[in-house]
Amino acid sequence: MLKYKNVTKWVFIKSYLTDAFEDTTTSSSLQIHLSSIKVRNDEDVNDYCHRVEKLYYKLCTVCMLNKEEAEARVIH
Repeated sequence: MLKYKNVTKWVFIKSYLTDAFEDTTTSSSLQIHLSSIKVRNDEDVNDYCHRVEKLYYKLCTVCMLNKEEAEARVIH
């Protein structure tokens, strides 16, 4: 991914990696998904709980992006 890119400065490296690996899901779409999540037919309660928890933490992470440390701590 970085083979033919300008990697002489950290700013460029960070930008390339962020664009490639950062989740671009919006907080509003995650909130909608979290509020409408349902148990699947072949899913037990434990698996459902883990799926909801994973989605919740993903939402928290998205809400904390570009926040100062004190504000991010309150959200978390």
